[in-house]
Amino acid sequence: MNDDQFQQISDQFAKLNKRFDKNDDQFARIDGRFNESDDQFARLYTYAENQFGDIRHELSERASQNSVNMLTNAIDKYAGKIDAYAMEMAAMQHKIDRLEKYIEVLAEKAGVDLNTVHV
Repeated sequence: MNDDQFQQISDQFAKLNKRFDKNDDQFARIDGRFNESDDQFARLYTYAENQFGDIRHELSERASQNSVNMLTNAIDKYAGKIDAYAMEMAAMQHKIDRLEKYIEVLAEKAGVDLNTVHV
């Protein structure tokens, strides 16, 4: 090989070296973008984890609130039944009082002393 051929080979290596340097720069930029993406993903992951934590907490509170609502509804239902029973007992007592009054009036008209009647 002569000097011209060595020079051409050296020039080719210099061109290849420049191309590799450009590729290295491109890879460095790509690495930078991946680092930015990693940072964005980490922030997104942290945000999502916080949101899911809040959702889990809210769901657990709602489950507790649902239990309280169920108990409240059950108590209201029984309170309604007690009110209905109390009203029925008051109506029945009124009816009994009225029947006792009829018996007293009938006994008086028949001349029967109710204190002497044993039941």
